[in-house]
Amino acid sequence: VAAVYQLTPLKRRCLAVCRTPFARIVHGWRDGFHGAFRMGVESGLWCAGCCIPAMLVLLVVGMMSLWWMALIGAFVFVEKRAFRWAI
Repeated sequence: VAAVYQLTPLKRRCLAVCRTPFARIVHGWRDGFHGAFRMGVESGLWCAGCCIPAMLVLLVVGMMSLWWMALIGAFVFVEKRAFRWAI
């Protein structure tokens, strides 16, 4: 399921929003403590949306093998940092 999710438009949208936190601040600014809290929650949900399936796989695989967990963790890191042009 996590592998299929990697190919969905929702995943690409979540990655696009998560990779541009400054744009979210500029265009989605909310005043006050509650506004800041809401902005933080929204930003966190976007970022969780792009990596929650991979993190669940990491949790399960990490219980079985540290090497597999390191390999999948490296994949997640490369995906979030190196493939910005793919969006």
